[in-house]
Amino acid sequence: MREDLISFADALEALLRRHVYIRDDKAYTVLTVWVICSYFMDSWNHFPHIYIGSPMEGSGKSTLAKAMLCGTANPIKEKKLTFPTLVSTIRGETIKPTIFLDEVHQYFGPQAPQDWEQFFLDSFEYDATIKKQGPTEKGRWETIITDAFVPTILAMNPYVTIPSAVISRCIKIDMWANENERPKLNERKAKEDLKPFIEKLKATPGDSFQKYTEIENTGLTNRDEDKWLPLIVVADAMGGERSKTIRNTALEWSQKESPQDDMHNKKVMFLESVARSFLEKGLKQTTVELRNSTNSHLVNEGIPALEHQAFISEGKTFEIKAKQIHRPDGPDDPKPNKWGYSHDQFVPAWTAYAPHVLEWFQEDKENVVELDASQNGHDSSKLHRIDALETARRSLINRGL
Repeated sequence: MREDLISFADALEALLRRHVYIRDDKAYTVLTVWVICSYFMDSWNHFPHIYIGSPMEGSGKSTLAKAMLCGTANPIKEKKLTFPTLVSTIRGETIKPTIFLDEVHQYFGPQAPQDWEQFFLDSFEYDATIKKQGPTEKGRWETIITDAFVPTILAMNPYVTIPSAVISRCIKIDMWANENERPKLNERKAKEDLKPFIEKLKATPGDSFQKYTEIENTGLTNRDEDKWLPLIVVADAMGGERSKTIRNTALEWSQKESPQDDMHNKKVMFLESVARSFLEKGLKQTTVELRNSTNSHLVNEGIPALEHQAFISEGKTFEIKAKQIHRPDGPDDPKPNKWGYSHDQFVPAWTAYAPHVLEWFQEDKENVVELDASQNGHDSSKLHRIDALETARRSLINRGL
């Protein structure tokens, strides 16, 4: 079985890497092993959900989930799935399905049916069931029991708060938009390429790892161990670098709110520094001006200054690029249009990653000015006040959030 696991892992991980960009390289191995674990659900006492999150459009959340589904035994993907349909879908499958739920924010909040949250909580454990009254084949209404212990992939942007109890049952993958486009996923071809490996795993008993709890020295405790133990056991069965990667990642990610906390904090500091630059220097700045001002704030926070290209690349991670702005150096400047940035380009990123920044603009809006053609360090009495919070609201509406 070891060779079958390794061959399948090699093929599936290559597929994920080919079509999806994930900043934390270890995530490719984690997701690959998770998919393999889904073939052995009869072995596990607990099995984690995969939560793919990103506030950035075009980050590849859905593509990642679809690529993972190509490697599962019985994929089920629905954008708008009602809970009764979910139950009937699970009950009607002879092979335990892997469920992909996109735009999961619709399942949380005061208006959402409580059945969904309970499902996400219960389906983490092997004895999870859904009990509903329904008609039997004989036409009588009875309590119908459905096995709810199914692999589940959730995708959403993190604007909606997910209950911490649900998050604690998930392995969270943070996605970021990337300027380098990957080849478009051809699901049909991907499934055909993976089919030989899938058939071998489907023929392998689902309880092949039933003694998995006897493993020792994971370094994890409580729910973290429950969540990661299936992946550790399967990775150990393959051995080599995957075993080391899964064990090390389980320890690292379990100690953080999310896998990319350190990187996220640096991103937030970058966005905060940019915001301070706009507040101090004006809402339109050339690339050099904004970089120099931003760097001064970054250095004060103990972060190395960004070189010109690094500064531009940092903006592109948020899908922000320099553009022509009207920012003359005085009233007689023969070339009033220059390459630079305006503050409104950063509003979606602030909204997504540093919403507190918007309050800075609101609090200081009497002093925040959009610099006029004769401004930016020169005399001018024309001030264009800006309400950044209103800009953020419009941005969210335009993006369908």
